[in-house]
Amino acid sequence: MIANARMYAVSAPAASLWRDLLAAIARSAAVPLEWVEHAAPAAIDDLWRRPDKGAVFMCGLPYSRSVSRPQLLAAPVPSPADFADQPQYWSELVVREDSAFRSIEDTYGRRLALTVPDSQSGCAAALVYFMTAAAERSGPAQPLYREIIAPTGTPLGALRAVIEGAADVAPIDAYAALPALAAAQRVHGWCSPQALEQVAAVMAVTPAYLESVASFYDMLET
Repeated sequence: MIANARMYAVSAPAASLWRDLLAAIARSAAVPLEWVEHAAPAAIDDLWRRPDKGAVFMCGLPYSRSVSRPQLLAAPVPSPADFADQPQYWSELVVREDSAFRSIEDTYGRRLALTVPDSQSGCAAALVYFMTAAAERSGPAQPLYREIIAPTGTPLGALRAVIEGAADVAPIDAYAALPALAAAQRVHGWCSPQALEQVAAVMAVTPAYLESVASFYDMLET
């Protein structure tokens, strides 16, 4: 049986932590598990279809679609207060802080970034929302966005597309990057340059990139 956490192993240090956690689960359950990388560009849907999944961290969308549904062992409870100590998450539609957009309708006709088709928060939930919005509009049916930037691969990839100007708006998992930044803020009192450097070292991104992410959220002080 296999163990894997590809969707959330966003950097080498994070992958190492996931590997240690899943190894601990295997020891506790007394079940031998083989860690498999299944790294990109291997199709992640092939991983979900494997019959020998022993311990994997997977998105809720493929979990809900599984014909033979895997046994749910645990769900993460994100640390920021917005999650109310519940194992829940949602999609947030983000734009650059310096953009002129003040509502999601303002972004119509621009460029939308999506992660991968198997992502609930980074793709499917947003598509359902936009299809509903398009159906409710009067006049001839036409696409809400002039260009789809996809796949960006991960929530961090979608954020990067917006921050770097490749896209104007993107749906991201509300869990992406927030717990690490919130934890750093609890320790330092705010997302200080030192805190951002520490988080960036773990996530294998630049402090400037995390500063741009933190500026999206009112609960994070930069």
